[in-house]
Amino acid sequence: AQAAAPRPPPRRETWDSTPLSLPALPPAEISLRLAAPALLWRTYRLADARLLLQATAQELIVDSLSGAIHGGRLEARGRAASPDGMPRFAAEATIAGADLRALLAEQAGINEIAGRVDASLQGMTAGRSLAELIGGLSGRIELKGRDGQVTGFDLPAMSAGLKRLNRPTDLFEVVRLGLGAGRTPFSRLDGTFRVERGIARTEDLRLVAAAGQARTIGTVNLPAWTLDLTNELRLSEHADLPPLVFKLNGSIDAPRRVFDIAALQAQLVRRGRTPPGR
Repeated sequence: AQAAAPRPPPRRETWDSTPLSLPALPPAEISLRLAAPALLWRTYRLADARLLLQATAQELIVDSLSGAIHGGRLEARGRAASPDGMPRFAAEATIAGADLRALLAEQAGINEIAGRVDASLQGMTAGRSLAELIGGLSGRIELKGRDGQVTGFDLPAMSAGLKRLNRPTDLFEVVRLGLGAGRTPFSRLDGTFRVERGIARTEDLRLVAAAGQARTIGTVNLPAWTLDLTNELRLSEHADLPPLVFKLNGSIDAPRRVFDIAALQAQLVRRGRTPPGR
């Protein structure tokens, strides 16, 4: 059995396929050391910025870039080159103590996750347009979130609802209470994504909360601007029951949310009308 929550219309992301117009590199070697109250690029603002770079006719090397962003601290380095007419980029970055909601809202239009996060990223890509660059991304992302909340499901409400369950069919009411505008506070949200051809895959994303835990596996497809994630929710007060399965698929910023309760419903049917603990 499945129960779905309503969703807003998605914002379809399209990547520009216009050929990039890159500035010419200098004919001689140059070095630049910069300190500024802020560096601005499009919607991004890096405060208390420090930049050290070198440029030759062959490549641009950012030895270090640091500053404050979204309440955290960014440290990054990278390089760009186009030896054969194909722009190539590589970068490494860490961010400590950033506002997770602000970071995700700016990057992907996602507002459902709040908290603080430490993150690291290593990546590379090549392409003659933004669309090719996104489609060529490869690398690794590691996240360590803490002291936040997720909007869209409510583990405490589901746990309380299972205690009041009298019939297996009442499970739909439990799911209804847990979906929608509910929130789940968490102490930790950790995991890694491996990226290949613009598709990020995780097998170990884990949320730890007082009411239970959630394990997430699946993919985030940046070129298509879609995701397909399966979340297994295990409730602390009902550890002997199968997990609730919570699926997200569709547009990254407005995915369809579906609970798959077949396994849990089947076990409650086998056990009878009243779940354990009553």
